[in-house]
Amino acid sequence: MHKSSNSYKISKYIEYITFKDDKSQSAGLLVFSTRTDKMRVIKLEDWNLLQKSDFGLVADNIIKDLENISVLVPFDQDEYEAVVKENEIRDEYDKNLYYTIMVTANCSFCCDYCGQGHSSKLLSQESQNLIIQRLEERIKSKSFKALKIVWFGGEPILGISVINSLSPRLQNLASDYNLEYHATMTTNGYHLSSDIVASLANEHKIHKFYITLDGVGEVHDKRRCLKSKGPTFERVYINLQALVNFIKTSHAKIGIVIRCNIDNRNEDSGIELVRKLKADGLEKYIEMQLASVHPWGNDVGKIELERSNFAQIEIEILTEIIQLGFNVKCLPKRRHGMCIATSKYSEMIDPYGEVYPCSEVGLVPTYVKNCENIYKIDDLKNKYKKIVYLEKRNQFVKSCAQKKLNLVCRECKIFPACLGMCPKQWNDGVMPCPTAKYNLKEKLLLHYIMERDKLSQAYANR
Repeated sequence: MHKSSNSYKISKYIEYITFKDDKSQSAGLLVFSTRTDKMRVIKLEDWNLLQKSDFGLVADNIIKDLENISVLVPFDQDEYEAVVKENEIRDEYDKNLYYTIMVTANCSFCCDYCGQGHSSKLLSQESQNLIIQRLEERIKSKSFKALKIVWFGGEPILGISVINSLSPRLQNLASDYNLEYHATMTTNGYHLSSDIVASLANEHKIHKFYITLDGVGEVHDKRRCLKSKGPTFERVYINLQALVNFIKTSHAKIGIVIRCNIDNRNEDSGIELVRKLKADGLEKYIEMQLASVHPWGNDVGKIELERSNFAQIEIEILTEIIQLGFNVKCLPKRRHGMCIATSKYSEMIDPYGEVYPCSEVGLVPTYVKNCENIYKIDDLKNKYKKIVYLEKRNQFVKSCAQKKLNLVCRECKIFPACLGMCPKQWNDGVMPCPTAKYNLKEKLLLHYIMERDKLSQAYANR
């Protein structure tokens, strides 16, 4: 027997769109819950009944399924508070210890939208020792399951000597406390030679590389040139092909994420890039990540796209990506934290031994006021007492902008998949709404196209 009409309500954190499948000649409605990142295909007549709160006229199994994925929620539930509470619980019981380590302030590139200031500074041996001590103290303070390291820069491969020294110690630390060990690297790809790839994968256990290509050839080179103004695309692309070949021959389980940064100068570059990757047989080994150029402590107003415009470009590129057979995730995932900046146990260490909550604030000159970066929360020598450290960390997350976020975002349908997205951008006076705010309906259709057979079968069995 069904519950009464005042037992349920349709969640405010959903998106839906009607569709007609030309292939199967079927019609229905796609509904997606951003609280659970689950999508269902349902009949239009059932949806009409749900909108009228006629729950008793809809089959029990459908009601139960929609309740399980939070399309239907208790009538008296404050959904915003429920989401916040779920996130607080998840954060408290998170078993992953994330650490981003900037091994060097050096970079061979001069990307015109980068806000970092570069130098030859390497993470010192003293700082490496202090990182191990700091991590061990963290590990002892809580029952963790995994230590997850992100090698960052500058360009981290220019600090390979630091990685060679520090990585074995991090792996031993994880082993000593029976933790899983995971490592990823964000790199421009220019120095990613075959020998270095083998070392990073085999010795340093790096299982995923994030490499940026902003287009093909000259389009990329104009934006991401060497400091000498020389081109970079050809060498990065050759290294990418060698990385894929290493994966093929070694059967290594290594992921490759190609990030394409887009602004008003290269709106068509994403499609040109994925076509080249497909033509060279790389599509099965690559996950594409599309990003809009945004402020990084610098003024990119003249080139930055309106988020709604970028959302439309993203759909055009995603459509091409799907047709070409790439690995792609269309639908946003439920988030239980804005980013590592909001996790009390995660940090970013810069080459000077300074501690930050976020990888986008270290090495940025415009954030330095009165000889100190405004986002710095500590240093490895524990300059700040613990109470001051916690105060600075909380200030970053619970700023006036963040309080405003609660008012602006709580009614937004994608809030559980966004959570305000980026506290740093809020603090910088930018509303960092993700593209799903503008194109989630189109992404539902794209996801349906990719998963048509499976979803259609589930639909037919209802």
